[in-house]
Amino acid sequence: MMNLKEIYEIAKKEYENGKLIECKDLGNKYAFMFGPKDLSDDEMLLDEPYITIDKENGTIDYLTVPPIENLEILKRGTSIDVKQLRMFDEQSQAGKLFNLDLGD
Repeated sequence: MMNLKEIYEIAKKEYENGKLIECKDLGNKYAFMFGPKDLSDDEMLLDEPYITIDKENGTIDYLTVPPIENLEILKRGTSIDVKQLRMFDEQSQAGKLFNLDLGD
């Protein structure tokens, strides 16, 4: 099974220049929503699909709303603190800056 950091790295590659808006643990996969980097924290983003990554094999898929069934799947998911995931980015950037191997 892949860990959250590994899965987040896969998701970021799908939306390279995006800002992480939301992350949900859906049981067998994680769902990530990314938006434009200049999106402020108080703005809403509509009509963007969630990128889903399977925890077992890293398979990438997308979850859109509508249909309403997908909204119910997202509601049942557990929210992951995006600040925790952004810390992975900061650690990675610091490692590159100081030439450190942080396990990336």
